[in-house]
Amino acid sequence: MDRGDAVTLGCGPFRRGEHFLMSASVIYALRVECEGLVVRVVMNDVDVFDDWTGARRVVRTEINPYIIEGSNRLEVLLTPMTDDDGQVMDTVREFQLTLIKGEPGHGHDDPARIAHYEWREDEAPVTPGALTDVWSRQFNVRPEHAFGRWVWQDSPSAVPGQEDSLELLALTEIVHSALERRDVDAVVELTAWRDRELARAHGISLDAQVAGQRARYEQLFASPAWSLEAFDPQRLAASPHARGRLMRVTDAVGDAPIKGTDGKHAFTFPIMACRIDGSWTIVR
Repeated sequence: MDRGDAVTLGCGPFRRGEHFLMSASVIYALRVECEGLVVRVVMNDVDVFDDWTGARRVVRTEINPYIIEGSNRLEVLLTPMTDDDGQVMDTVREFQLTLIKGEPGHGHDDPARIAHYEWREDEAPVTPGALTDVWSRQFNVRPEHAFGRWVWQDSPSAVPGQEDSLELLALTEIVHSALERRDVDAVVELTAWRDRELARAHGISLDAQVAGQRARYEQLFASPAWSLEAFDPQRLAASPHARGRLMRVTDAVGDAPIKGTDGKHAFTFPIMACRIDGSWTIVR
């Protein structure tokens, strides 16, 4: 999700051979405009954009890490903003979305539009207090325009239990601790699978992906003002995606579970994990 000047490490809004660049010339992106609504945009059963504030938002976010070979499904769920008494707020309500496929280095010139949706309340009324599925689109991606098979696609599909949530909270605390003590090596090790898959999604080598992340951490940690918000597991939650293959850890309002600052910019660290060899591992 767009956060202005915030520094976000990872992905919001990837697995393959370490130096084999597939489909480096393809970028899938969503452009979302919304106001006065709670919004969820879901790609292949994974949230790729959400907003719970109803604020005016104009966001462009790349979604390569959630595109799969073959059939893909994009969904939009909406509900109107309500006040503390549950009454619908008297405000402008609008939403539109465009899914595009383009090439890096070409800016926004002549992207291929895969889908477009503009919500109209008279055509698709939404229920206060409950997200309503107002639109969906199925589209196919040929192998040469995909990125291979993601590790989460082969993760077990199961309803996560209390033990899974506790393991994910423990993983989040380990990451928080590594960031707090400015341990670049530990953070890079904890996000190794995420870097593998992000490299593939971005069409770069694993070495380049890891070097870029390492440089960002080193720059953040070099700031005398580097600090994190205190770790509080009572404010965190874990939600399933992709039929339980993925779990996202968030704070109480759906934002990243780890936040901080280097004194100039806000910092967020999103966490989405899947089971690899029986353990929850950060992959997004």
